[in-house]
Amino acid sequence: MLKNLKAALLYPATDPTRVSKVGQWWLFCLLFFTTPALLGHYVSVIKQSFQDPQETEVPGFNRFDKLFFSGIALYAGFAFLQLIPGLPNFTVFAINIFLSKDSEPGFLFFLCFGIHLSIMLAALLLWPALCMQYAESGWLAMFKLKEVLGKALLCVREYLFLVVYPFLAWLILMLLCVTVVGIVLLIPAIPFLVIGHARLIGLYMHQHLS
Repeated sequence: MLKNLKAALLYPATDPTRVSKVGQWWLFCLLFFTTPALLGHYVSVIKQSFQDPQETEVPGFNRFDKLFFSGIALYAGFAFLQLIPGLPNFTVFAINIFLSKDSEPGFLFFLCFGIHLSIMLAALLLWPALCMQYAESGWLAMFKLKEVLGKALLCVREYLFLVVYPFLAWLILMLLCVTVVGIVLLIPAIPFLVIGHARLIGLYMHQHLS
């Protein structure tokens, strides 16, 4: 995993076109309505790393329409997977709030709230596996939870690192903000860490699914 981590972090840094790609990444991020394209680009990095891990150049943003709709599909699938099991719970939760609006929340309120948080946590834990499933087999495959769980259990220790990575990256970014130099470094650091995470997921797939 440490070898893969080093390769993932160096992957965007060694791309000769990294300056223009970082610029495009930030442009899509700041425009807000184009952010689905960043999710689509995230998936394209996973696919490339899975299919051709020797490729050293980061995928570009040339096919904006394809990246945009790919990102929307990934987000929609992720949202539906939280909504479907959570809808009955949310209904009970809403009814309980309505019935107890003039009194203190009861046991049912806290039970529903706990279930809701558990569903959100489970979805976050499955994020890398859902991305793998989508990158390998498309949108509908995200709902095959048995296959999704299978990908997460291929190597539990490495998979847990994929889950923890974003939190470690966020901690690093917060530490960078302590100094002025660090704030300047945030400009390349954020896209590099996001792309590096996608690269790690793709390498995990290549190592265990090829």
